[in-house]
Amino acid sequence: MKNTKNIAILFFLFLIVFSFSGCLIKKVEEGKENIDPKLPQDIRKTDLDSDKDGLFDDEENLYGTDINKADTDDDGLSDFLEIRNWKTN
Repeated sequence: MKNTKNIAILFFLFLIVFSFSGCLIKKVEEGKENIDPKLPQDIRKTDLDSDKDGLFDDEENLYGTDINKADTDDDGLSDFLEIRNWKTN
């Protein structure tokens, strides 16, 4: 009886964790929430990211970063982190 109760509790906890993780995955897949809202619509709609740093190529051209290099200035921070998170160059 005790084992059955423990299994039921673990199953319930698993369901809670699993349901929340699904929500998080969906939010990430909806993606691009972190796009700068000040960018022109035509740039925000493109999805080409040659260097896979999180910035679209059109954004990189706008900001003057290298579309083929994830860390244009080789300082250890990706172009995405510098522009979106730290607001540095």
